Amino acid sequence: DRHVLAATMESKAVLRVAAAELRRRHRNVDYFPSFEIVQHPAARSQFFDANLRSVSALGVRTVMDCFLRHHPPSQAVGFEPPTGAASTEFSTQTSIEQALVCEEELLNRPTDG
Repeated sequence: DRHVLAATMESKAVLRVAAAELRRRHRNVDYFPSFEIVQHPAARSQFFDANLRSVSALGVRTVMDCFLRHHPPSQAVGFEPPTGAASTEFSTQTSIEQALVCEEELLNRPTDG
């Protein structure tokens, strides 16, 4: 019953508060600000594709470079690298396709004005 933009912004804010609360309560939990990196006004939308919804390859590379600089795999506790590239690629592709379908359905919903 609400515009998708307002609902999206609210959900991001609620999730951010939940992440901050988990980080405060648990020493082994961290929050990495990928959303904030991509959305920051100083980025001037350079991290988005032409449709201004999809994160560009530059955006993904920037976020991942920053993440790996601050969280190198060699320091991950209990990290086990995937055993089969094909299975990882399949599950990643499936997740991406599911997210795109969900996003497209939301964006195509009629608004109430």
